[in-house]
Amino acid sequence: MEERRRTIVDSERGITQEEMMESIGEEQMEAFLDAALVRLVLSPDGKFTSYTMPGGELVSFKLGRKVVSTGKDSALDDNDWIVRSGDFAVPKRPQTVTLSVKAGDRQIDTRCFNEFGPSDHPVTFHMGLLEGVFCVGLVEDGG
Repeated sequence: MEERRRTIVDSERGITQEEMMESIGEEQMEAFLDAALVRLVLSPDGKFTSYTMPGGELVSFKLGRKVVSTGKDSALDDNDWIVRSGDFAVPKRPQTVTLSVKAGDRQIDTRCFNEFGPSDHPVTFHMGLLEGVFCVGLVEDGG
């Protein structure tokens, strides 16, 4: 698993869901995506949308050294996910992404296994359990 994670980290252009499935297996990937606790969509135009399962809260995310607060205004979508959106500065070069999630009195910071930088496509970061807490950004390739 660690070797597969290194492959993800080394992927400069991002990784698609299909490539991730090839890396860890379709069944394990689908289970991870279905059980994800947080989803953060970063768009090339500097807009973000976060989705968090009730009971948790995506407080902020870091792009490199810059911390972006997700704010307090939220809504529930049709699947009862807590939804927040806002703006962020798109980095000039790929930067590490760290999600700060609060559940009750605990706050967990999870570094994602790939970076976000200028892109033509949105990237969705999924955080959940996969041999421990795991976060990966998947490029939405439109296909």
